[in-house]
Amino acid sequence: MLSRFVFLICCWGLLMPSLFAQKPAEVQVFLDNGWILKGDTSLLPLTKKIAIQTVEGQQFVFGLHQVDSIKPLPVAPRLKQGYFGLYQLGVYFHNPEPNPFTDANSPGNFYFLTLQTVQGYRFNDGFSLGFATGLHLLAKGYILPLMLDMRGDLNKGKIRWHYYLQGGHNLPLYDLDDIPGWGNRWQLRDFKASGRFMSELGLGLRLPANDSYDLIFTAGYHRQRLVESYWAWGSFFEDVYTLNRLTMQVGLMF
Repeated sequence: MLSRFVFLICCWGLLMPSLFAQKPAEVQVFLDNGWILKGDTSLLPLTKKIAIQTVEGQQFVFGLHQVDSIKPLPVAPRLKQGYFGLYQLGVYFHNPEPNPFTDANSPGNFYFLTLQTVQGYRFNDGFSLGFATGLHLLAKGYILPLMLDMRGDLNKGKIRWHYYLQGGHNLPLYDLDDIPGWGNRWQLRDFKASGRFMSELGLGLRLPANDSYDLIFTAGYHRQRLVESYWAWGSFFEDVYTLNRLTMQVGLMF
């Protein structure tokens, strides 16, 4: 009796992380009468009993001597293999200094917004490949990111650590000649903004919203370069900007 009690205490202890990591956590309880119950368990050590709530909502209480073993059920994938879509809204933080992403004539804003969508293929919970694009909303206009996206989960459970890695090219969608005041202010002409390599990596949490959608909260590091070339005051200029920034994003995945 004592050895079985110790065995069941150890089994329940091993199941504790999964019980807290995924609510409701489900296990299989094998009874000595041949019953197999599937549901959640709660140990009552003072009375040497175990309470079981089945997936159908029924509740049972058995003595530990009536329990042969307890086994965890395999965790099913949160979302199915195949096509996936992700839509995100984010905030990008950076140093408040003049740069083409804010206003070159005054200290830059501390943050700006970004919209992003990722469309791709989910091979399994730990690995997906896709294509990311969207808009970065800047003081001078917009930048269109065009990036490959790799992402996945680092653990099983209802609440999961989620990683992502992106790399590609940025495409400026603004022209200072079209912004009132800029051309006259600097006597600009033949302005051209061209993109360079951009990348981003981060880590966050993936939580279920319902059976078909997950919420994703991430924080990461973003880096991109951009070149502006133009004529001003009779001379040709080419400015190369590199921006390193922290990001925070929230998204909906299906």
